Amino acid sequence: TEALLATRMRLTDLARNASGEEILQAALDAAEELTGSSSGFIQFVAADQELASLPAAAPDGDETRPAPPDELPTADASVMHELTLPVVLDGRCVAVVGVGNKREDYTPEDAETVSQIATLAIQAVARKLAETALRASEKRFRGLFDSLTSGFALHEIVLDADGQPCDYRFLDVNPAFEAITGLSRDAIVGRCVRSLLPQIEAHWIERYAAVALSGHCAQFDDFSSDLKRH
Repeated sequence: TEALLATRMRLTDLARNASGEEILQAALDAAEELTGSSSGFIQFVAADQELASLPAAAPDGDETRPAPPDELPTADASVMHELTLPVVLDGRCVAVVGVGNKREDYTPEDAETVSQIATLAIQAVARKLAETALRASEKRFRGLFDSLTSGFALHEIVLDADGQPCDYRFLDVNPAFEAITGLSRDAIVGRCVRSLLPQIEAHWIERYAAVALSGHCAQFDDFSSDLKRH
């Protein structure tokens, strides 16, 4: 139990900076060591339930290895015992993990150890994939946001002690918004509008509050006396 806990902690630490392939290799090494095995494999199962190459889950641009055979790896004559298990996440088999070349029979404890290690490693790889995809999506969004010719501002409504809208805070604005309003992004992001524009009319806050609290869109055209422009 202590060795398994140490392995879980090591994989958790490794997941911060290591590649997906390095995480999986560390998991395999630990599974072999804790079960007295001398060989092992992890292969991913695609959505169509066919085996996919291991680096398919690695998010760091590793070169793709040759595709695996259509069936599971078969043991050669030197394999004394082997243990092969599915890795199931969210009700779907996402991978197959196996260890082999143990002199004694594999025990239920061995199976539980291998299953826990493989599941933890694959969850870590999945998180890295999701984080990589999120960063790419944010980069694309930022590029679009900054290049739009229409001015955009992202606001956060501020409520008073009674839960009533009393202000709104600037979370982000694009360059076109800066040009239209004359307000600098560096000067306004993170600040509330009442501190920036003390004379702002109450209906500006009321309109944004109605959108924020109801989730319904609104369209309007008005004049800002603070900015002296529509």
